[in-house]
Amino acid sequence: MERHIHRRLVFFGGKGGVGKTTCAAAFAWGAARAGKRTLLVSTDPAHNLGDLFGCAIGGEEREIAEGLWALEIDAQREVDRYLRQVKENLRRSWGDG
Repeated sequence: MERHIHRRLVFFGGKGGVGKTTCAAAFAWGAARAGKRTLLVSTDPAHNLGDLFGCAIGGEEREIAEGLWALEIDAQREVDRYLRQVKENLRRSWGDG
C-alpha cells in the first residue's frame, strides 16, 4: 500500500471471485485513514460495497467514512446513455433531427 497510496488513481482488476472489491475497499479505507480524500468506485454489476460497509451506496457519491466516499456505477445504464447521446449527435450532424 505504501508504494501506491500517493497515486492519483489506483485500479484493481482480475478474474471474477479473486477479491477485487475487498482489496479495493481495504485500500480505500487505509488511504482515507491516512488522510487521503478517497473515492471508491465500483463498476461491478453485482455491487456489494454497501454490504462491505454496512450501508446503501448507489449511483451518487456518498461519504461512508471520514475522508472516504463511494459510488456504484451502473455500467449498462451508462453505456445506454452514451449510445443515445452518440445517436443524437449523429442525427444532428446529418440534419435528420
